[in-house]
Amino acid sequence: MHTPVSKIAALTICCLFATLTYANSLDEPGNATACVISGNETCWNDLRLPKDLVPQSYEILIHPDLERFDFRGWSCVEVFVNTSVNYIVMHTKDLNITINDIRYKIYSEKIEVERHFINGELEQLFIKLSSHLLRHSAVLINVSFHGILNKKEQGFFRSSYKINSIPRFFEMLCQYQ
Repeated sequence: MHTPVSKIAALTICCLFATLTYANSLDEPGNATACVISGNETCWNDLRLPKDLVPQSYEILIHPDLERFDFRGWSCVEVFVNTSVNYIVMHTKDLNITINDIRYKIYSEKIEVERHFINGELEQLFIKLSSHLLRHSAVLINVSFHGILNKKEQGFFRSSYKINSIPRFFEMLCQYQ
């Protein structure tokens, strides 16, 4: 039997898969692709994500707070490097993100982040690396995030209802298009 907490956790994981997603189809492997940025301009300006990195597995931990109407969490995504690039692009919306660590899975060698920022128009997190990723390697991307459970009925949000006009119950839902 599912408790309300386990339903919330399952729903939360579903939402984060949509929030922290990468391109999931393979591209023809090519040569190294360099990215030059200026200010908050990136070399990637497409709503669809690049096919350079392909997700292999996800680990997600989330802690919703129904008293403060926010949530905090952590995610580790293992990606396969299809094309050697010096950037990572992820979808995100209305999240404060901290890059904790990016490293090679086998070597445990840390990959330095030059800078990162969110492109609000495309709803993408852009991470500029100080070096190119090794083609055909596995990379672990660890991020922490914080968001607000708002009433916009977009992304991860809250809703409420009453039973017999007595107590008010809150639930967390997700809506993605």
